[in-house]
Formats: sequence, C-alpha cells, structure tokens
Amino acid sequence: ETAKLINVPIKLEHGAGEFLSSRWFHENPRLRSSKDLANEFSMIDTSYESFWKRQYPESPEQLGARTGSVAKHLVDNFLGSGSILIVSHGHVIEKLANSLVPTVRINWATYCALVELCPDSEGSYRVEANGDTSYLTEPENSGFRPKHSCLANGVTRT
Repeated sequence: ETAKLINVPIKLEHGAGEFLSSRWFHENPRLRSSKDLANEFSMIDTSYESFWKRQYPESPEQLGARTGSVAKHLVDNFLGSGSILIVSHGHVIEKLANSLVPTVRINWATYCALVELCPDSEGSYRVEANGDTSYLTEPENSGFRPKHSCLANGVTRT
C-alpha cells in the first residue's frame, strides 16, 4: 500500500531477505515468483531481476558477505535515481546498514523500526535514524531479543 501511495515500484531483491539459516529453515523456503505476487501487489516491478541468487543454507559469515555485496549493489545502481527504501528483517537490516556505516553500532531493528542512512558529500554515510520507533503508538520493548534470533545464538555484531 505504501508503494501505491508514493507511486514507486517494488523491486524484490532476494539479497535483502531473511537470513537462511538451517537452524530456522529445515529446507530451502519456497517463494512465490514476482509475476505471481504482482497479481496481488500491482506495484511489483516484474522486470527487475534480483541481484542476489538465493543460497541455502547460509552461515552467519555468508550473511555478512551477502548483505555487504547487496548494499553496495543497491547504492551503486539505484541511489542516483533517488532514495532507497529497504524493507526487511532486523538482523538483515543491521547487517546492510553496518556494511555502509561500519563504525556505528546499529541498534536492534525491532518491529517497524527505522534505520535511515544518508550519503554525505564525501561518499560516506551518516546514520539519521537508528532503530527509531518513536512514531509508533505501541512500540515493541527495545530490550526484546527473540530466542530464535541469530543474535541470541552467538552471532556477533560487526
């Protein structure tokens, strides 16, 4: 619905998707195709081909490599045409942001949390919003860490 309101296409990038840990997924998750999803969500750009080809299972190290590669690809290919909005899961958002701003600890991206990175004139990024949930009427407890989280399973933050 947001894409309709602001009139922007949705490009489904597998590289911004869930951490494909075999601890969470006992088999490779089956996803619907962009063309199939476009029947329900008209703003999906069916001509976009995902940069990242899904690999299952995925180790924490592979997740780090994936998010770094995908963040660079998205910035190099789309930033010149305007802002980039990435909707994903907490740990993936943290990893994507850290690949662009490695010197800043990204706050746990709880449900509906915003992490906003803005380019500066030197080609670096600054953090404008870091796990912000202030706009929510009922924000999630900021101390929440799901038991199934890779953070709870010994994956370290970079």
